[in-house]
Amino acid sequence: GRPLQALQALADMGVRIAIDDFGTGYSNLAYLSRLPVHALKLDGTFIEGFRDPAPIGRPEPRSRRSEADEQIVGAMVRLAHDL
Repeated sequence: GRPLQALQALADMGVRIAIDDFGTGYSNLAYLSRLPVHALKLDGTFIEGFRDPAPIGRPEPRSRRSEADEQIVGAMVRLAHDL
């Protein structure tokens, strides 16, 4: 449709397109292969438990991430790289 054509025209002019808050709301995976997207920005709820380790001598911050969270984020990162 017209929105896809407009995005493609922008991409053809060198505009880099990003999808923000990916993974929430209306993020239809079928569109990803057709959109001229250069970056996917994962929604903060997926990555809020992922932090750099604490400096030596400081206690580790409590992490709220689970094994499932890590697998979901890993899959989304791989998907973004593969596209």
